[in-house]
Amino acid sequence: MSYVAAHGKSYATIEEFEFRMARFAEKDLLVAAHNLADSGFKLAHNKYSDWTHAEYKRILGYKETTLPTASAVHQAGNATPNAVDWEALGAVTPVKDQGQCGSCWAFSSTGALEGKYQIANNDL
Repeated sequence: MSYVAAHGKSYATIEEFEFRMARFAEKDLLVAAHNLADSGFKLAHNKYSDWTHAEYKRILGYKETTLPTASAVHQAGNATPNAVDWEALGAVTPVKDQGQCGSCWAFSSTGALEGKYQIANNDL
């Protein structure tokens, strides 16, 4: 019920409530299992935790492209660390909710620019 209250959920029938809570329970198991592992990040619930995969997929704006992709070039002699925690270094802002507008490209490019600026200027 705390999930329902926190996200302002309202269900029309008992059947819908039970269906949604079953979806939430599935996601809760995934979140708990993931968070037990040492993956480098933690999962948490959000307003989509009671949605089906098909419902969530409908709001995604990704359209696959057929354009060729460039491959990365490795320069010998440049030591690259195994991992960098940019959040701990202050170059990552909190997660934002883009809603249903399909603006993931804008959010990700803005986040990349914010991080690049912080790395270059030590100011986020």
